[in-house]
Amino acid sequence: MSDETFDRLLSEAGFSTTSIHDFLGGKRSDLPIWLVIEVDYGGQIACTIPAEFLKADLTEQLVDQVVDQLQLFLWDDMDGGTCSYLAHPKDFSRGVIGGMGGGALIVGSIWGHLQFSERKVEEDLYRIISPILKERTEIVFS
Repeated sequence: MSDETFDRLLSEAGFSTTSIHDFLGGKRSDLPIWLVIEVDYGGQIACTIPAEFLKADLTEQLVDQVVDQLQLFLWDDMDGGTCSYLAHPKDFSRGVIGGMGGGALIVGSIWGHLQFSERKVEEDLYRIISPILKERTEIVFS
């Protein structure tokens, strides 16, 4: 799925996207915001992380490293990972569209794709994303 198609579908669903530059530059919204990490060229949402769980000194380079590591871990390939920051003004209980069932946007919890739980590698997900987190936080798998 192209970035333009993804952005259009998000817009139609009531989401707005925030660029990483705006997010890291301090233009954080009053709306709930999640970091959404996709792998497999947009074919799978690997995890969603509410902004309040992210380190204040987060850098684009560090986020890119985490995305690359998730892509490598899940698909044995360094290419194909991407991320976006989503803010939702309305009902975010529908989650975010994406391959392999999309992803959930959970207030107060990190969401991880069920594949991590099925493969019994929940700790690997935490290990990979921990460099961008303020502290250890529960991950909900579904």
